Amino acid sequence: MWHVITAVSAQGGEGEDASESVAVLAAASGDASWLAAALEAAGLSDELAEGFVGTVFVPTDEAFGKLAEQLGLSEEEVLADTELLAQVLPYHVVPGQALTAGDLEDGEILQTQLGGQAGELKYTEVNGNPHLGTTSGQRAKVVKADLQAGFAVVHLVDKVLVPGAEFFEGGDFSIAEAPAPAPEPVPEPSPSPPPSPVLSPPPPSPLPPRPPLPVVLCMHVVEAGEFLSSLAETYATTNDALLAINPQITKPDSIPLGSTINVPCKKA
Repeated sequence: MWHVITAVSAQGGEGEDASESVAVLAAASGDASWLAAALEAAGLSDELAEGFVGTVFVPTDEAFGKLAEQLGLSEEEVLADTELLAQVLPYHVVPGQALTAGDLEDGEILQTQLGGQAGELKYTEVNGNPHLGTTSGQRAKVVKADLQAGFAVVHLVDKVLVPGAEFFEGGDFSIAEAPAPAPEPVPEPSPSPPPSPVLSPPPPSPLPPRPPLPVVLCMHVVEAGEFLSSLAETYATTNDALLAINPQITKPDSIPLGSTINVPCKKA
């Protein structure tokens, strides 16, 4: 069953230390030192200051660096884009409840500060490992859980979480994947020599057919209600094509829940 968390409730008992902010804890962890600068740049430091009650999913420094690389910007340029930070950072905050990993259930829906259906996160467990699904189609792994920051709980994740494109003016925000390498040009055939007055040369041999471009594959974790036919429709392919790139599938009518299969990267 899916649960949507929207209620605001005070967490923490008497005597709990609420002196450490989320940004201070993230910096002290050694894995997310960028957060304090990002919150300051976006004007969100006060919202996550001491006494804040909620759950915060903090991307690691490595995840932040990958986002900058995918956007074609330096980390300093991303921090300078205050409009982008103000739109993305609230998608990492679930206000009102300090949720530890033990509080979360597989399939649970978390409502972030962005609000609305597109501002939701879906918590799932894949092979016992906690993950978050975003409304833009990302799947982020929780790499370190249950860090206490006063009345808040912090979980480190391996991606900067990006909501659906409707949160961005014009709907044109995207994280570009690395472009596929361009095929090598086919060499032009050499011109035929002039005909001999005695014997004409044979015509040049036709060029061999160009090999098909390799299929770029992605990984897909099978969820409840997904079958081979539905996956083929989702990824704009056929059952036979999916079976060809997944020789491990021996029973097409019953793919095990949680198993990982190869799929074409581009969805329909």
